[in-house]
Amino acid sequence: GFFEMLPITTHYNNITYDLAVTSNYAWITSWAGGLRRIPLDSLSSENATWSPVPLPEDHQLDLLTCDETIFDDSLNVIAGFFLNPRDPGNGGNHNHKAFSVITYGDTVWTGTANGINRGILGENGCVDWMHYSFQYHNLSGNFVVDLGLQVWNGHRVIWAATMNANSPGEQRGVSFTTDDGDTWRTTLLGERVYNVSAFDSLVFVCSGSGLWKTIVHHPDDPLVWARYQPMVEHTEFYNQEILTNEVYTAVVDDRSYFPNKTLWVGTPDGLARLKNSDEITWDIFRVETDQNKVFAYPNPFSPSVDNVIDGNGYIRFSAGAQAIDKANISVYNFAMEKVLSRLYDRNIDGGELKWNGKDNSGYLVANGVYFVHLE
Repeated sequence: GFFEMLPITTHYNNITYDLAVTSNYAWITSWAGGLRRIPLDSLSSENATWSPVPLPEDHQLDLLTCDETIFDDSLNVIAGFFLNPRDPGNGGNHNHKAFSVITYGDTVWTGTANGINRGILGENGCVDWMHYSFQYHNLSGNFVVDLGLQVWNGHRVIWAATMNANSPGEQRGVSFTTDDGDTWRTTLLGERVYNVSAFDSLVFVCSGSGLWKTIVHHPDDPLVWARYQPMVEHTEFYNQEILTNEVYTAVVDDRSYFPNKTLWVGTPDGLARLKNSDEITWDIFRVETDQNKVFAYPNPFSPSVDNVIDGNGYIRFSAGAQAIDKANISVYNFAMEKVLSRLYDRNIDGGELKWNGKDNSGYLVANGVYFVHLE
C-alpha cells in the first residue's frame, strides 16, 4: 500500500540525529525528514533510496499498516492519513518529527516530538505502530531525544530521555518501561537528559548535571542513582580535568582489547575513559595544545559561559613544557592593582592550573583586561 505525505525537499531541519540497523533495514531519524529506512541488500546499488516510514498522527494511539482494511479500496492509500512534520497549527504532527531510534529483532522504537512509537515489522516490510505519550501513558514529557535498550536476567527495559514539549505538566527526566510499553514509569525528574545507555545490569544517564549510574538486577527493584564526581586525570607530571558538568554520551566498551570493561564518556570539554568501572582513575583526551607556549585559554573568557562546573567558570593556564607542582598565581587589573593572589598546589588542588574569574573576596571581577603572573 501507499500513503500521502508532504514532500520534504529542504535541508533545513532535515538533519539525521540517530541510526539503527535490523537484519533487513537501516533506519534513520531526520527530524523534519521523519523516520526513514533503506533495505540493506540495496546499498550496493547506485539507485538505493531512503524511504519515509509513516508514524501515527498526534491523536492516534496506533497505526496498523499491516492491516489491509486501513487502505482505501480504489487507491490502495491509507485512508485519512497524511504524513506531515509541520507544527499542528499548520496542519502537521509533532509525532512525524523523528529524533531517536533503536531496534532489535522484529521491533523498532522511535522517539519523536510527540512521544514514543513501538513498531512490529510484518511481512513485506509493513509496520504496526503503538504510540505512547505524556497525555495517555505517563511519559515525563513528549520530546524524546534518546532511547536505550537494556537486556539483563531475562528482562528487557526500554529507557528514554524525555523532555517537556508544549503541554502543561510535562517535565524533563527519564521514562522507562519494563513490559514493552504497557506501562511507563519515570525517574530523575528535572534532569536535562541527553543520552541513556545500558550494559548488563548497569544503566548510565548523561545529563546537564553530570553522569548518573544505577544498577538494575530486576525491573521491580527501586532505582537508586549515584552521580560521578568531576573527572580528573592525575599523572606524574600534570593534572587534567573535564571542566563541565554536562555529559552528552556514555558507553561501555567490552572489547577484549582492554583487560577490563571500559567506560567512555563524551562531554563538551573532551573525552574521558574509565578503564575499570570499580575505580575512579580517568584518562582524559582533549585537543592538543602547543606544549612549548605559555598562554591562557579560552581568551577572551566569560566565567558564566566558559568551562562552567558546579556554578563556576574557569580559564586555563598553560605553563609550557615544564611540569608545575606549585605556583603562585597573581592577577592584576588594567590599573595594575592586584585583585587575586593564591597558591596552586597540584597535589592539594587536584585539578588544573586555572582561575575562576573571582578576586580575593570571592566576587567576580569587572569586565576588562587582566594580567596574570605565574611564579
